[in-house]
Amino acid sequence: MMSSSFRSSQYRSIEVVNGPHFGLTLAIVVVGALAQAAFGHFVAVRGTVPSIVAIAVVLYAIRVDFTRAIVMGALAGLLEDGIGGTGGAWLTATTLVAAGSIGLARVAFSDGVLQSAAYVVLAVVVRDALFWGVERIQGFPAGLFGASMRTALVQAAFTAILAAAYLFYRLHYVREETSVQRR
Repeated sequence: MMSSSFRSSQYRSIEVVNGPHFGLTLAIVVVGALAQAAFGHFVAVRGTVPSIVAIAVVLYAIRVDFTRAIVMGALAGLLEDGIGGTGGAWLTATTLVAAGSIGLARVAFSDGVLQSAAYVVLAVVVRDALFWGVERIQGFPAGLFGASMRTALVQAAFTAILAAAYLFYRLHYVREETSVQRR
């Protein structure tokens, strides 16, 4: 038998992060979706509006478990379908983006401002592609997909700027609840 002169501590420290609050995030999604619908044309750049819903869903999904991410994505998509009357396209797209966001967050670093903003950019482009794919299945003309994706790239850049501004604010002014458990 071999023995080691190094002994591990009898305690292990585990940092537990509670994650964002579901109700607060859902309120941000609701207010954001309504604000986009009512006032989005005032801040539109090249016909696009930053997606507050996408920011909230992606930033929530990368910090919580799979079930909560899927539920938030489904509720956000359902709300957008209700506002836009798109027959389930936003529901499908936003739910799949929430699932993809949590999957990406599990295999890649997601704590930094630039990384999280990059996730938002990717999510906006994928979400719009999924949306137009579902719309195409429902009978929307195929020729508008290319123009819609060019618009999605502009929207992704615009949304990334808004997401980065929020993330810098959160980094400097918001304290997150953590606790250390000893076992």
